[in-house]
Amino acid sequence: MADADNAQVQRRVLARWREAGEWWMGAPAREVVRFLDPRGIRREAIRELDSPVSTNPGNAPAYEEDHRNEWNLRVRKVRDEKVSRALGLVKEPDWSSDENYFRSWSGENPAESRRSSSPLREAGAQKRRVADYAPLHLYSGYAFGRSTMLAEEIPSLLAAGGMRAAALADPFSLVGAVEFAKRCKALGVQPLVGASVEMPCGGKYVLLARSKEGYGSLSQLLTECHLNEPRQYPLCTYDRLARHARGLVCLTGGDGGPVDRLVIQKRYDDARRELARLIDLYGRDNVFVEIERSFLPWQRACNEDLLQLAELMQVVPVAGGVVTHARPEHFPAQDVLVCSQTLCTVEELIGRKLLRHPSQPFAPPWPERSLNAERYLRSSAEMSELFADRMDLLENTLRVVERCDSEVLPSRTRLPSRFPDPPQALREVAYAGAALRRKRLTPGFQRRSAG
Repeated sequence: MADADNAQVQRRVLARWREAGEWWMGAPAREVVRFLDPRGIRREAIRELDSPVSTNPGNAPAYEEDHRNEWNLRVRKVRDEKVSRALGLVKEPDWSSDENYFRSWSGENPAESRRSSSPLREAGAQKRRVADYAPLHLYSGYAFGRSTMLAEEIPSLLAAGGMRAAALADPFSLVGAVEFAKRCKALGVQPLVGASVEMPCGGKYVLLARSKEGYGSLSQLLTECHLNEPRQYPLCTYDRLARHARGLVCLTGGDGGPVDRLVIQKRYDDARRELARLIDLYGRDNVFVEIERSFLPWQRACNEDLLQLAELMQVVPVAGGVVTHARPEHFPAQDVLVCSQTLCTVEELIGRKLLRHPSQPFAPPWPERSLNAERYLRSSAEMSELFADRMDLLENTLRVVERCDSEVLPSRTRLPSRFPDPPQALREVAYAGAALRRKRLTPGFQRRSAG
């Protein structure tokens, strides 16, 4: 029994990632799992995924087209096949668990492995529970070159996905805040208003307004980042963060944040100091560590280190990561936007456009393009399946929502009154003007001015 337990422990996943591949050539995406087998040998299991531009999703058979049949009939045939799969009438392996990768490589009998319980099977049972979740790092179309979602479209997607709150955090911009907030309120979704700011060392933090005071602080911060830097190259500094820190919540930014980059580079002391600096600026209760699961090669090990760092610094971890498109099939459009914004060909990862002005501090280049199509807006059910082993990370997102007021946007501007009695002041101006034009005020004029 002990040997079986040891074998199960040894057969652990080292990394798991997904690659979009050359989608513009019609190549399918693929998922790679790197793991240790029972003998401690490193192995890799690779399977093909649906292409983002595939017209035949899943493992559905390619039907032979008959020119004598109407086109609608062929579409209906494909639809019926999809319904059969959704109802479970067509059985297919559950590739969502790591255990199937091990079976496909080792040739184990699935019937026998079903007889014994395993942590993987128990984790799979938890996927049926759906937790409340609030996405905290959404980009809209106002983040030009990063997102395919319109600010007024996002609330409808949130309501359809069963989410009751969300945060819009476009880079250095609050342009979409008003229409996002108005549409959210109309659909019963609580809007969180924020922005992401890039730091001199590279990487972006997400700042959310807790109150109207926080919205004012964020507005002043973004204005200063634009006005005090070269045109089209806004940049934030820690001094500016310190001057405008009141009423804000700070998230570490996920995979593109400074803390994650330091952890990926194994610079743990620097990552701890970076997180401590944020705690000094915003307070421990207003700093949250984003844990992103977008199937990147380094993410599995990085997330484990981030969770340990959050526990060490007594900071709450939350499920997060930037969201740039609504569904996986929208990824090609989003990828083209990034390529056009960064002057990058589809074969390149890092574009030729300068992301920093020569007068600004140098930061190591970080690819703006996504490796895969996983940064889409998942529903609460999809996120519960993705974080089935750490449902607390989903529930912690609601702690961020609780810290933010439901109304943070400023009310309608009211100008101060120039005169204590405006009607009387207008009457006096009218009489003074009439006296300049006429020597004597007629009774008709007096009646009109009195009325």
